[in-house]
Formats: sequence, structure tokens, C-alpha cells
Amino acid sequence: MKPKYLLGFFIAIGAIVGVGAYYWNRATYLPTEYTTSGQAPLTATTTAQALLSRKLAEGRASDGSVKIQLSEAELTQVLASAMAQTPQAEPLVNAAKGMSTTIEGERISSGLVINLAEVPQDQLPVAAQGALNQLTQVAPMLSNRDIYIGIEGRPRIDQGQLVFDQQSSLRIGRVSVPLTEVAQGLGLSPQQLQQALTQLLKQSGIVLEQVQVVDGQLVITGSTP
Repeated sequence: MKPKYLLGFFIAIGAIVGVGAYYWNRATYLPTEYTTSGQAPLTATTTAQALLSRKLAEGRASDGSVKIQLSEAELTQVLASAMAQTPQAEPLVNAAKGMSTTIEGERISSGLVINLAEVPQDQLPVAAQGALNQLTQVAPMLSNRDIYIGIEGRPRIDQGQLVFDQQSSLRIGRVSVPLTEVAQGLGLSPQQLQQALTQLLKQSGIVLEQVQVVDGQLVITGSTP
């Protein structure tokens, strides 16, 4: 996760704070299912690899084709492990109180619940430290409360890579900001997470061919070398 990615999160939150109570209530919405144990929500990468290996064994056909089906909870586990492989994201994910993933229609929303006061600023990139300081000065009411920050979009396979579509959004609570617009102004990109997800799936031995959302589950089809 690049410094501009973190900077984009903080600036987007600050922009929402200034538009009134309606958006404030939506921006501070928290998923009801997120964990509050105080433990980091990310599952060890080896655990996600074990899950994918089991799914691969269950979904492998005699002709070498593979179909993996992931529920919301299982997808959260895979996404968490992918985030754990992006070093720039480590301070945020370690400070997170929970991770939530929902599948609605063909779109997936996944993100972290974070209390900004508990983010170790000295471990963040310099640009992100400045953005966080500026945010807490402009909107001190955000400095010590839990906030949900995530990405929402429809996944697809592009040249063997798992990517999100052009209509993907940055989500803060229930407020969505088009990711393309944020990217143009701030250099915000989910590319690093996409690469980590692709790498995690490939480590499990699947050549990606297609991804769909079917009956509330993410269905990945492909083949084995």
C-alpha cells in the first residue's frame, strides 16, 4: 500500500466530514459483524493458504479444471492474508479492530475498522503521518473513534490477474467515493492488494481464468499446471 494510498484514505475522510450531519452519520456507520476483541483481525498467511489448498483439493476435476467457492467469512480470511503481505499496510491492519467482507449482487465490499488514535503514526509513511495529523486537527471528533474504511467493487480476471472493475469505490462507513476519481487526484490505487491476492491464489496452485459472484459466494475457476 503506497503512501498516497494512505493519504487518500485520510483526505477522503476529511472531505466527508465537512458536508453535514447526514453524511457524517453515514460516514461513521460501522458493520455490525466486526470483531471488537482488540486483536488484529488478520489471519496468518499460512492459514489462508491452507484454506485455499483445501478448497483446491475439493474443487479439482479429473480434467485439471478447478472451481473454488469462497463465502464472505472465507473471503475475509483470504483478503486479510493478502493485506498482511503488503508491508505499507501493516501499521493499519495491526491497529485494526476488525475486518468485514460483504457480498451483495455482483459487488464485494471489504475493509477494516480502525480507531485513528490507535494507529502508530511513527510507523506510517511520512506523507500519511502529515495527512493524519491534518485530519485530526480539522476534525478532532474523528481522532478517537472507530471508522470503517474499505474498497467496494466487482472483481474480474484480466490477463491472469485478479483485479477490480473501473466502478470500484473507496468506502468510508456507508459513503462511497469513486476510486477512479480519487486515483486521479491522489494516486490512490488498489493495485498492490490485487497483486497480493493474485499471488496468494497462484501460490495455492491455480491458474486464474474467471471469477464470478454466485449466490452470495465468490466463485473462482481456473486450472492447475
